[in-house]
Amino acid sequence: MNDLPDVSTRVRLRQGTPEAVGTCTAANRIDYILLSPALFAKVTGGGIFRMGAWGGKNDSLWPHYDTVTKATDAASDHAAMYADIRLT
Repeated sequence: MNDLPDVSTRVRLRQGTPEAVGTCTAANRIDYILLSPALFAKVTGGGIFRMGAWGGKNDSLWPHYDTVTKATDAASDHAAMYADIRLT
């Protein structure tokens, strides 16, 4: 049993798939945000920031910075994942 639940089971990080690497298909999922049960209960949202990532073969999978014109321009092949946590 996993004592650290994944944020994507509580909130939808991205419509369609919670993945943040490559073309973001569920088959290649390797990125997670794992939280203690106490923090997990306080999650109010989250997302995946892909503006610095290449948008796939046809460059049309998501919006990105106009300076990212090919895969080698990307900041990383992993997009930034985040969770919104209400602490008060």
